[in-house]
Amino acid sequence: MIKQLENNMKEERNKGINNPMFGKHHTEEARNKIREARLGKKMPEWHKEIMRKKAIENNPMKNKEVAVKVSTALKGKIFSEEHRKNISLSKIGIPSWNKGKHRYWISGTRKGHKFGPMNEEHREKIREAFIGKNKGMIAWNKGKTFPEYSGENNPAWLGGKSFEPYTKDFNKSFKEAIKQRDGFMCLKCGLREEDNKKLFNHSLNVHHINYDKNLSIKENCCSLYTRCHIETNTNRESWKKFYQSLLSERYGYKYSEDGLPIINIVGGKI
Repeated sequence: MIKQLENNMKEERNKGINNPMFGKHHTEEARNKIREARLGKKMPEWHKEIMRKKAIENNPMKNKEVAVKVSTALKGKIFSEEHRKNISLSKIGIPSWNKGKHRYWISGTRKGHKFGPMNEEHREKIREAFIGKNKGMIAWNKGKTFPEYSGENNPAWLGGKSFEPYTKDFNKSFKEAIKQRDGFMCLKCGLREEDNKKLFNHSLNVHHINYDKNLSIKENCCSLYTRCHIETNTNRESWKKFYQSLLSERYGYKYSEDGLPIINIVGGKI
């Protein structure tokens, strides 16, 4: 303890300009001698603690000017594979800076809180904020019509498929069976139906993969979160192949080259 106090006093005396080595540098020969003298010797814990505190207090990256200089110098610089590997090895065992501060994305929507749905208080605050902003506002398209982009003039027009009625077998029990098969999760993004209800106040949608409303069979339907379902309104052929490949991989369903489901009939039943 006495030795530690003496060393502390000595350190205070030799600070800054009072240090005999202030503004000077050791020669290479002197450095080698110091290195050899320290070789095999263990630094005492109190000395390690002093060095830790100094490193934290004198961290150059806390200085904004230094941080900007370092950032500018590294901008656009490409490190070699060996350098990257060394950096990676040096980080082993060090906890990540964002540990415990994770944010998650649901189909491109960022939620500014930890894992799990929003609590009621958070939702109420968001609701109030929107009410305040939208008060007295009128929709930009209220009372306006765009005949040049409606019906057959719309580039996405497919002969009025969206107005076609669904068949009687596309009922509540069929939809529940499809959602149960998919684990009550969106086939694309994996959002659970219970979270969808809490966050957006509605259930999962059941989508006809080949857009034929008359073909309501398990090989042609899947569960989708509303935003994922909206995506299927464009590039239909790509989405049809995408979801058929997912069902084929997950449930072993087969499809013809024309994209029609191949149904196995056993004992007269599908």
